[in-house]
Amino acid sequence: MIFYFVMEIGLIPEIHTYSGGLGILAGDTLKGAADIGLSMLGITLLYRKGYVRQQISEQGEQRDREDPWKVEKYLELGPSFSLSLFQKKFTVRAWQYTIQGLATQNKVYFLDTSLPDNPPEIRSLTQRLYGGDERHRLRQEALLAFGGVKLLEILGHSQGLYHLNEGHTAFVPLALLEREDKNTKGRAFQKLVKKISQRCVFTTHTPVPAGHDRFPKKLLQKELPKTAKYLERLKLFQNRELNMTEVALRFSRYKGAVSFQNHKVIQKMFPHHTIDWVTNGIHLPTWVSPFMQKVFSKHCPSWEKDPYVLRTAFEIPAKDIQKAHQKAKRELLKRAQRFSPLPLKETVFTIGFARRLTAYKRADFLFQDFSKLLRLAKDYPFQILYAGRAHPKDKEGKTLLEKLFLFREKLLAQGIPFVYVPNYDMKWGLLFTSGVDLWLNTPLKPLEASGTSGMKAAVNGVPSLSVKDGWWVEGLVEDMTGWEIEDPSYERYRLPKRLVQEGAKSLYQKLRNCLRLYYRSPEKWQEKMKGAIALNGSFFHIQRMIWEYQKKAYE
Repeated sequence: MIFYFVMEIGLIPEIHTYSGGLGILAGDTLKGAADIGLSMLGITLLYRKGYVRQQISEQGEQRDREDPWKVEKYLELGPSFSLSLFQKKFTVRAWQYTIQGLATQNKVYFLDTSLPDNPPEIRSLTQRLYGGDERHRLRQEALLAFGGVKLLEILGHSQGLYHLNEGHTAFVPLALLEREDKNTKGRAFQKLVKKISQRCVFTTHTPVPAGHDRFPKKLLQKELPKTAKYLERLKLFQNRELNMTEVALRFSRYKGAVSFQNHKVIQKMFPHHTIDWVTNGIHLPTWVSPFMQKVFSKHCPSWEKDPYVLRTAFEIPAKDIQKAHQKAKRELLKRAQRFSPLPLKETVFTIGFARRLTAYKRADFLFQDFSKLLRLAKDYPFQILYAGRAHPKDKEGKTLLEKLFLFREKLLAQGIPFVYVPNYDMKWGLLFTSGVDLWLNTPLKPLEASGTSGMKAAVNGVPSLSVKDGWWVEGLVEDMTGWEIEDPSYERYRLPKRLVQEGAKSLYQKLRNCLRLYYRSPEKWQEKMKGAIALNGSFFHIQRMIWEYQKKAYE
């Protein structure tokens, strides 16, 4: 059995225990494993107040609100147990969710400390996702690891492989070490460390240095004194701090990134380790619109069990794909209309952009040359749909949102619809990726780890216009699955103005070509839709990803 540890999991929209890509991938992975009959047990924390409920003012100011949900309505009560951590003894309650796949069931367990007998600082650990200060974050990660390992004991799961996702989960092997160590010394201790390492595999999901947690040695010694001694013994403190990714790398027999491009970046960041990769995928039944599902079931009847059959999408009648897409587009525009003062039209080319709002994803890149964008709109009408939340502590991301709203006002004044949808979640994710005509992605390369939204768009027949980074390095077949924005790599997170202008020039040129093709040669545009499904949708799915993990890491 695989024990899948992760800080967030996105299973269904109503369970608010995810913030973005990492959580959605985790949920897709557990669903995909159940579809192919692989026993996988998910362990995460329960966040009763969710992540962030986004309220946006008319000026684009993001106001962060709690996002509670009804735990008892969606989860079943599991075992409770006592845990000793942070010089305290408290109670942990587990909640259970069952995934019914095509071949088997998989369980997901959510650890909950929000119990009346626990002290307030312990209860708060399972209130908000990625909330609190440094000590709070350290405690959450320790709770996930030590609590998760103890829960597995209670459930009777003594044998299995631990899949660690991000440095957030790096305390898992330390929890195993503390449980199994019997005051070993010398070679016996090294043998035990090696034994535990053989039971762990690790995936890192971000090439951004800020995404790799670091904690001061003093904080570890105060909060987790026994663990700190093990870390000292293993010489894992560097410059009196602990890099959690280094810990996970040290304790894992397999270390992987989430795309070929990402592996090259991570390898440079951690040159003393051998980094492999398994490119991400998506759970197709979750992310294919119900309208396109009917088309696939008619023409590719085994697509859910064998997604590779979608490579025959070129044989699907173009009118069937187009009709399914128009229905998805109609649904999206109907729901987005309440956020737009201008009418949204089904006949108008619709550009979609939905990402976490942070600087390196460059949500404002489309507006680099505003006058050129306006000239383009005079030749070919288009409407723009945006969505995405900034982390509560990401001031740059929030400033970026305000900047986008300034562009929004300018576009609306010119009669060009620009809709910003608040609270982007799984529901909106499906609507966006299946309903727009073009998926736009403009990260500062090579800072895109993988990205899966473009994969979701592709399987719904929506081609991408994207900087060649993350998964798009592997998914791009120019003028067939989409188009490359020819943009240079970054230099210290910033590009000289001249290079920014070069990337923008490529963006506008390719966008003009897309618009011309869409309006003047609809039958050729429909071939691009088929190409996205046949070449991207048939490959970038979760089953292929899990099969690769089985071959490279699990077996």
